[in-house]
Amino acid sequence: MSLADSAEKFMGKKVLVIGDLMLDKYIKGSTQRKSPEAPVFILDYKSESNVLGGAANVANNLRHLGGDVKLCGVIGNGESKRLFLELLDHEGISHEGVFTDESRPMTVKTRFISNDSDHVEHQMLRLDVESREKVSDEMNSRIIAYLEKIIPHIDIVAISDYNKGVFSKRLGEEITRLCRANDRRLIVAPKPENFSYFRGCTLVLPNRLEANKITNIADDLGQMSKKIIEMADSEQVLITCGKEGMFIYNKDSTSFFSKATAKSVANIVGAGDTVLATITLALAAGIDLREAADIANKAAGIAVTKPGTVAVSLAELLEELRK
Repeated sequence: MSLADSAEKFMGKKVLVIGDLMLDKYIKGSTQRKSPEAPVFILDYKSESNVLGGAANVANNLRHLGGDVKLCGVIGNGESKRLFLELLDHEGISHEGVFTDESRPMTVKTRFISNDSDHVEHQMLRLDVESREKVSDEMNSRIIAYLEKIIPHIDIVAISDYNKGVFSKRLGEEITRLCRANDRRLIVAPKPENFSYFRGCTLVLPNRLEANKITNIADDLGQMSKKIIEMADSEQVLITCGKEGMFIYNKDSTSFFSKATAKSVANIVGAGDTVLATITLALAAGIDLREAADIANKAAGIAVTKPGTVAVSLAELLEELRK
């Protein structure tokens, strides 16, 4: 069976994404002038746009790749909340599991982009509005009640952790317990600070820097992976290595490397979200991890050619896989 035939199995798989929810804002303009006030360029405003970010971008990628997606997380209040919920509605993503904490700001990443006559976009500055404080125990209880209701009815669970406060030891342990009780696989893309919360997950999916921070091991992907499996009591580890590809290590100590396809990189924002979405859907469809990594490399290769935070569609992926 070809990779394209395998990817066609993505359609309709039910995925729950739990994680840190963000709004990504892009302000674009021209930088033809320098400021007389400081040694900086002036960005002459042209346009701005808002897109789903963080775990919401994972959910959006899942939907565009053919998945039936549910989203769970916490947002703040204000105008940014309204924009975020409108984007979910536009993309057809339910916000039944999205809870508002009025004491927190909505996490917003604003990128200022220079887009001059050469048609090449350059990020000048990123402004973050966020809180990294842990959400309240009462909010944890609301999330857990939702998860108890929804997990029996989905195929697989993905954790998209950006360390913005949604995950706690209690919540991580409850997610793992519910997945085991319902025989659902749990795919975790962790930040090192919260890695220990998900002991007993199915697959850990860090990037190379995160794996280094988790293990304090440099360069040796095999030793990194072996230690992560021991620490997480997981079945498999997949370490993303940027333009090199992905390293997969199994609990039985077998391993392999999936090489990336060389692409002209316009932007790396959200590529990790695309990988998490693709791997999760592939596993939900019964595809083995080695083939899933090959498909995810193709999806990431599409994502990095596009400016900004983007979702890769199943049609785009199938076209690339059939080349």
